[in-house]
Amino acid sequence: MRVFVTGATGFVGREVVRHLQQHGHDVFALCRNPEELPLTNVQKVPGDILQPHTFEAQLREAQACVHCVGILRAFPEQGITFEKLHYQATLNLVRACGKVGVQRYIHISANGVEKNPTTEYMRSKAKSEQAVRSSSLDWTILRPSVVYGGNPNRENFVKMLRDNLAKAPVFPYFGKGEYCLAPISTWELAETVRRCLEQPETAGKIIHLGGDEVYTYKALLHLLCEAGNYKTKLFSLPTVFMSTAASLLGGFKWFPLTNDMLRMLMAGNDIPPNALTQASLEVPSISFRAWL
Repeated sequence: MRVFVTGATGFVGREVVRHLQQHGHDVFALCRNPEELPLTNVQKVPGDILQPHTFEAQLREAQACVHCVGILRAFPEQGITFEKLHYQATLNLVRACGKVGVQRYIHISANGVEKNPTTEYMRSKAKSEQAVRSSSLDWTILRPSVVYGGNPNRENFVKMLRDNLAKAPVFPYFGKGEYCLAPISTWELAETVRRCLEQPETAGKIIHLGGDEVYTYKALLHLLCEAGNYKTKLFSLPTVFMSTAASLLGGFKWFPLTNDMLRMLMAGNDIPPNALTQASLEVPSISFRAWL
């Protein structure tokens, strides 16, 4: 199948491109900087998701589209906002698919968007999903929990934690640290994308992606320390202190959390009961503990 993939140089997008290419699909990879995608046998499409005219010709050649563009934090002074790179990007792509006749569409969203969104990140994800569901495309929406694996040099939540634990003599968790996470590997995510593309009956479905192993945030930190042989001392920090610090310093790249990220973390990110998951597609599970 000829598949157009956006966000191809990102943490998730790069693994989706690699996985689809390895399984015999012809991939058109949308990249702002093609040199950042060191893969062969992939057609790199220089373009900007916010300017559809830069990629519509290549999109027209595809039979399906996988949308992987996403950011964890915004920097408005640099023009990097959730409204632009989540909602407007999705709206542009959905309209472009309709314009050029690409009917099959896979959308990477986020676990937790089904709750009442209280952060800019989740509100923009919810608006993006609404744009997809309101379209006439044959869409499938994937909602991953915390994603790990892939290129060890690409920014992601688990890498951020490991980097901080490796160099910090002390590291806080917030409150009791009992909020739960269900880490999912980039391989499981990419394999779910592949199976959705190859199974037309997944159109119109929302699938949650979470690993079989669920950890509290505190337990996850202990596991990372154990796996990396870090001697970091973990301690509980009252949430109000971290919330204040995140509000004041979250706009700086060097500070690990924004206030929105803190709120989403404390809301937990395990999979809702009775949700449709990747297990329904018989995607083999990966052990997070074994991966570490």
